[in-house]
Amino acid sequence: MRVKCSNCEQSRDLHYWSLENEQAAVKAESCGDCGTYLKILYQEKDPKVEAVADDLASLVLDARMEQEGFARSSINPFLFPGEGE
Repeated sequence: MRVKCSNCEQSRDLHYWSLENEQAAVKAESCGDCGTYLKILYQEKDPKVEAVADDLASLVLDARMEQEGFARSSINPFLFPGEGE
């Protein structure tokens, strides 16, 4: 676990969310101070975790975080324009 928010560097209001359970390989770390979240992939919990595939597979977690009022603080690779755009 991180001791500071990767966006605002505060440490007092960090929470961890998952769709499965506490041992989930994909979680979201939310910060109540700045209202953002960051997805975290735990390779030690699932050695086959893959950043792009598991980010896409966990879009329901993104939707849940938005419902809770958080904005994604990291780059979403699915928003990059394709070639020729």
